[in-house]
Amino acid sequence: MMERNPVTPTADDVLCGRGRISFQHEGNRKFRFLIASHLAEYTRARTKKQKIDLVRFIAQTIKERGGRFLKQDRDTQLWYDAGIQAARKKVGHSLRDASNDKIKCVRAMSKSIEKNNALFNSSNNSNNNNNKSRN
Repeated sequence: MMERNPVTPTADDVLCGRGRISFQHEGNRKFRFLIASHLAEYTRARTKKQKIDLVRFIAQTIKERGGRFLKQDRDTQLWYDAGIQAARKKVGHSLRDASNDKIKCVRAMSKSIEKNNALFNSSNNSNNNNNKSRN
């Protein structure tokens, strides 16, 4: 059996599990925002490969930002790095659940992001048009 070293969760870590502690953890909030930011791309993906690539990208993004996916031992209550496979599994489940409206807060966040992007894009387009008419 592989030896596990306990770790202390940081604000960049994603806590795997249910409940208030995981939901309110700063790293999980960042994770939900990242999921929401890529939800439209996930729902537009036509192939399984496109979805897998997106799952890998999100898991890697968390890792590159210094985050880990942590699981808590039920007996000791200590946190351990769950590894890349568990990370990808969590990302995949989160994207699927959010795309099926099972994670209401992520779906709402995604809609807000899309709306803000549309406002930003239309604002940029009108600014570009105004700049063209000035020239």
